[in-house]
Amino acid sequence: MNVVIDDPAEGRLPRIKSLWAFVSIDNDGDEGVCAAMLGDIAVPLIAADEKRLKSLRPLAEEIAARTSKKIVLARFTERVDEEVIDPSARDV
Repeated sequence: MNVVIDDPAEGRLPRIKSLWAFVSIDNDGDEGVCAAMLGDIAVPLIAADEKRLKSLRPLAEEIAARTSKKIVLARFTERVDEEVIDPSARDV
C-alpha cells in the first residue's frame, strides 16, 4: 500500500485551509480517528489535500472491513491557530 508523504520543506504545500479525517463510529456512538501502522508508528488517517486523501481511502476501507465498523470521512473547514511553537525562541 502506497502512502503519500510530503515534506513541507520542499515548498509544495499550500496553507492548510481544511482537513479530512477518517473517523470510526462505535456501536455506542463514540468516535475516534482511524490510524494505520507505518512500521511501528500509528499514523492517523488525516489528509490536507485530495492526493493524500485518495491514498488513505483504501486503508480506511480495510479498517471498516476488519472491524465491521462504519467509517465516516469528516471534513473540518474552520482553522484556528491555538499556538505557534517557534524553534528559534527555545531556551537552550
